[in-house]
Amino acid sequence: MIKKVLLFGLFACLAQLGLQAQTLNRKTYDGLISGSSPIRVVLNFDGDAVFGTLKHKNTGVTNTVIGFSDITGVFFYEFKSNGDVLATYTARVKDDGKLRGVSLSKWSDFQEERSLTLTKTDHTTFNRKPIKSYTGTYVFQLSSDLGRSKMLVEQVGSNKIAISIHGISGSPMYNDAIINKRTVTLTSNRAYYVQYGYDKCKLKINFTEEGATVDFYDNGTECGFGAGATVKGMYLKISDDKPIFKKVL
Repeated sequence: MIKKVLLFGLFACLAQLGLQAQTLNRKTYDGLISGSSPIRVVLNFDGDAVFGTLKHKNTGVTNTVIGFSDITGVFFYEFKSNGDVLATYTARVKDDGKLRGVSLSKWSDFQEERSLTLTKTDHTTFNRKPIKSYTGTYVFQLSSDLGRSKMLVEQVGSNKIAISIHGISGSPMYNDAIINKRTVTLTSNRAYYVQYGYDKCKLKINFTEEGATVDFYDNGTECGFGAGATVKGMYLKISDDKPIFKKVL
């Protein structure tokens, strides 16, 4: 009887581990920007979020990319290590399996639009590794003219995190989108937030070791933010230090 109980417990644990392990798709693309600058993009697909790297083959520089995907294609930011957005990429899936779109760069003063052509060269699957710690500072910074946002996260339990987010719209308004400190529950690497007082303010945060995506879900876009301001976006994790939360009025 004891052996049966032990075996049942073992099977239950293995089943639970199987539920927790999540298989993700990883796709590698080689291609050109403006027909002349060779790049390699590695994208890991996690639901509607994508995370990965972009390597500039001419220079050997590799940067983190974070974005969103749907059945038509992908949209992602290429980040500098300090959280500044170096470029943004929009690419649609064509009938031949290629990704074709545009790349916009040099955000601070002007936008330079460049053509983008990518061909898939590899497609594998892998098991997602547990994130060691969610604590830290996450940012995306387009420019003072186009907006920026910062998310502070502190892990307060095995499945609990405290978060706050402050987004600022671009010029000339500089309106605020504010989520003051709240503790939310983690499910795998995701957290779901519903704002008090706004039944239709619902956010989904999808974490990776490199950063996070923040998006609305269930049509929950009524959050009382200032005109043009939002917390939706792609965030690079720039610090693992415990943040100091300050209430923003």
